Amino acid sequence: MDIDIDGYYHQPAWPDLPVASLEGLQTQEQSIALDLEGAMALYRSGLPGAARLASIIEPSRAPSHFPRTLASARYGRVIQEQFVHAMGGLCHYQFNDDDMCFVTIKPPGWAVRAGELATFPLASKLRGFRAQLSQVGAMPLDGPLMAAVAGEFDGTLGVFQLHLNAITTAATGKLLDSRLSGHDAYRANIYVKKPVDVVRLHRDDRTAAITRLLKHQWPMRYRRWSPRNPAPVQREHRLRPRQLAELLLWLNPRPVGQLIYSSDARLRRRVARW
Repeated sequence: MDIDIDGYYHQPAWPDLPVASLEGLQTQEQSIALDLEGAMALYRSGLPGAARLASIIEPSRAPSHFPRTLASARYGRVIQEQFVHAMGGLCHYQFNDDDMCFVTIKPPGWAVRAGELATFPLASKLRGFRAQLSQVGAMPLDGPLMAAVAGEFDGTLGVFQLHLNAITTAATGKLLDSRLSGHDAYRANIYVKKPVDVVRLHRDDRTAAITRLLKHQWPMRYRRWSPRNPAPVQREHRLRPRQLAELLLWLNPRPVGQLIYSSDARLRRRVARW
């Protein structure tokens, strides 16, 4: 048995699966390419503080080390590795083989127009989320909940839609779906058609699900309508340089702990040290 940095005994999770092979985890070469793309987007954006951040994350300026900012894909890769290991230990310790689900929670009120991402009050929104859990009777949670802030850019509507990706037990996922779906803050609108989505995970799906919690770059989606199919079909693309620069500037000053919500004290303590 291993002892983690918090002094807890647990069996190592997936001992035969090295981090470098985890599905969804970027390679070093990919993270360098993403940092170069991000630096070029920042240089061209003309946004306040963009040129300074570009000089920090540009690989040619710092080829031998990574800058300690979430705007850097190289730093994000290191954080994601640590998060996978931390979550892997907790999942092994707290979940049964088929008692895990992936929950996407998209409060429609978490939409912000392009150009205004810096004004998004993340801390107050997360406090509101915790208050909403209490309001709908979901607290105390019947099982662990580990969530991370993520997002996407809706290219059709021109908004960033922030949301929470979470891993929890099947029972808690079902509870969140039934309780939050009845809350006024989770009523579907033009931005979000399904505010709470729950997907059951099997043991083989766990590693890929954990890597999905923390993502360095958000996708851009376009909605397509047709007369024959009124339901919009969403197509995923890479962010345009302007939106990418805005996202990196939003990520830059944030510690990892601001993007993580967990009911597990050990994970909170570990993340606070990153």
